[in-house]
Amino acid sequence: MASTRCLLMLLLGHSASAAVAQIVKTTRCHDDACLASIPVPDDEAKAVSGYYEPLGQAPVAVAHALQLPCGNKFLVMEFGPTGKEGQLMVPHPSTNPEGFNIMQVYDRDDETWTNIPTSVNSVCGGWARLANGQVGLFAGHYGTLQGKQVEGFKSVFVFDPTSLRLTPKANLTRKRWYPTTITLPNGDIYVPGGTKPQMTSGVWPKAEAADIFNHAHDTVTQVPTNTKLHEAGLGNWYLGALVLPTGQLAVMNSNMMQVINPYTGEALAEAPPLPDQVKDLVWEFPRMGPQVHLRAPVMKPGKDVRLEFVAFGGSWVDWQLHEDLKQCSHVGCDRLASEKKPCADVAVRIGLKVTAGGQYQFDNSWEVEAMPDQRCIFDGVLLPNGHVVLIGGQKVGLGDLTDTPAYNGGHQPYNEPWIYQPDQPNGKRFTRTGAKTKVARLYHATSILTKDGDILIGGTSNAGFWHSSDEQAFSRTQLGVNEYRMEAYHPPYLFQGNRPRITTPPPTFTPYGSSFEVGYAFESPAEVTAVVLHNAGGVTHNYAIGHRSQLLEFASQMINATHGTLTVQAPAAPEYAPPAHYNLFLLRGDVYSKSAWVQMRKPLGQAPVDYPQDAQLVQEMSSTFEAGSKQPFKLGLTNGRKAAAKFAAPAAKGTGANGARVTVTNGPAAAGTITLQSEQAYLKGGQRCYVQLWARARGKDSTLTAYLFKADTAGTIMERGRQRMAIFDAAQHRSNGTIAEEQTMKVLEGHYCLNLMGPVEIRDGGSYALQLDLGSAKAGATIDIDDVEVYCV
Repeated sequence: MASTRCLLMLLLGHSASAAVAQIVKTTRCHDDACLASIPVPDDEAKAVSGYYEPLGQAPVAVAHALQLPCGNKFLVMEFGPTGKEGQLMVPHPSTNPEGFNIMQVYDRDDETWTNIPTSVNSVCGGWARLANGQVGLFAGHYGTLQGKQVEGFKSVFVFDPTSLRLTPKANLTRKRWYPTTITLPNGDIYVPGGTKPQMTSGVWPKAEAADIFNHAHDTVTQVPTNTKLHEAGLGNWYLGALVLPTGQLAVMNSNMMQVINPYTGEALAEAPPLPDQVKDLVWEFPRMGPQVHLRAPVMKPGKDVRLEFVAFGGSWVDWQLHEDLKQCSHVGCDRLASEKKPCADVAVRIGLKVTAGGQYQFDNSWEVEAMPDQRCIFDGVLLPNGHVVLIGGQKVGLGDLTDTPAYNGGHQPYNEPWIYQPDQPNGKRFTRTGAKTKVARLYHATSILTKDGDILIGGTSNAGFWHSSDEQAFSRTQLGVNEYRMEAYHPPYLFQGNRPRITTPPPTFTPYGSSFEVGYAFESPAEVTAVVLHNAGGVTHNYAIGHRSQLLEFASQMINATHGTLTVQAPAAPEYAPPAHYNLFLLRGDVYSKSAWVQMRKPLGQAPVDYPQDAQLVQEMSSTFEAGSKQPFKLGLTNGRKAAAKFAAPAAKGTGANGARVTVTNGPAAAGTITLQSEQAYLKGGQRCYVQLWARARGKDSTLTAYLFKADTAGTIMERGRQRMAIFDAAQHRSNGTIAEEQTMKVLEGHYCLNLMGPVEIRDGGSYALQLDLGSAKAGATIDIDDVEVYCV
């Protein structure tokens, strides 16, 4: 007989889910053409130029990249092998021979690639890190992997990094190709911009209005956009956007900027037009230059704050091309001419003052800065020290796909990063690093900051037919026109000595307005000079969508000359740092540490923003495991299993001072179980419940299975035929109540990670309990659990 329970599998170690097709290792190269390596400089040279590290061959050419919380992993996607362009995108590597495994999770630490099965290609869509650590994927370019749909599609998918599942949730109000996505303070995702289906004339008409995705209810609402901002863009592709301390948005489009209310489209302030000498400058697709929101100072209620924005490079579109683009496509109008057109050689920068009273004051004019040379189709990676690494790109052309050996889109690639130092005077901000790579990174290449502070680099979709005046400096791709070789660029600050080290990480989550402690150490006497909260964003098409970086206020208590404890003040409210997982970095001057993860959220007991806001905490199933608090969980052992549970254990803390630790004595036995079971709580029929908990393991391949079950008066699981009373994620399971497939959650060894279950539909009212089953844990395994929260509405 089937138990009336709802199942959530949390796997600590390797995934056992049938939905995950395969895990492969990065292909290590041995021949020079594949490795494309150059001699590694000595430490003294690294401290000046940094250096490139070849990482081997990936199964995909990375066109989208987004950092996943908890570890050092990235969700990535390739522009799939479809349409006439796709015919040139073969062969693929042996780890992905047919090329259809286009979505992967890359683990930077163990160099593995895990395929994420998907029936759609959301490249050229917008990706956003949601408040709970999941990833929202919005619209895109192709609707399937077998047939080309140039108009894009409307789907909203959510990717869960612990279960490795991609789930459809909703549809946008219209199809969008190249939309922006930004998380708002209330957890909503704002989705403006993009274009609609291409017309027979070749014109890509702009998608009207904008969409708001509410993850708590998985609903989409259409909202208006500002008319002037909408009309300014060539296609409204990948608008730059930053949440301001008032909750409003600063938005950049083509070559203009406004402050808007995202729900009404009202313009609250507008930047002056670009100066005459750069009035034709654009940084929008397909003539991209990176838009960077520079690191923000400490932001506090009641204080004015000045924020700064820079657009680097790009290209030129005069009035005639503007008119032509009304009659033909964004690349078709001057495709062959644009392939030879020089990129822009300037950057433009502007400041925005947000007053304590909620007023907005742009600078009177944009500051124009000469760059070392012409450059476009490159990435601008914001570092924790506020500097910007400008990486990849080309000297002439635009961002376009190769569809014939006679056409590549862009030429004269760069193999040297520049570093932009915003605190230096105009004319002295750009530095040529001297570091070199042999791999050209052009259209569809990506560069993203890792939690360790280096830059992960991958991809390019037109790597086959470019030409260069310095051909010997490069090594061309060996596979079609896609570039599968991965690299890391290590900035020079990582080699300048006495790097801070986080010895006691911040809590797993931090409520707004609170303070928290972080332990630090140096190799030689030094002090921490800054604490930075950093979100690398989701990188595609030379823009890190949703990126932000800001200083936090802190006080330091030195233990001795090399060790100490920081008391850090969290942002006061979501307007100062939208709810999400962030990297926390410590700095000594320009030298920064490896980071630790921290989640910004509401206090424990208040429903997180991604749950319905009238959801109530179920006390009988929830615990912080703090000393002196009620402990609703009890350890249960059957059939010879042996384990010990310690509640209020300091060594197990995730948030607060304590957590729960279960230490396993002997290995799995037939039908033997190790469980933590909560007290019972009465739940009404028709309620929907959400379970979240933090877990980590010491020892691989341990599992944690969570059951929400209907219990009798003795607390045991009740039977009721083959139907289950509580259905996990009802939208993904059969209507008769049986589970279509088990969900396997993957949690990192040694690192706390947030695991989610729900929504769970309660079919019949009655007494329910939460059970955490550790039955497959091996002898010697230790599993820590903290902050179990159950909310029902």
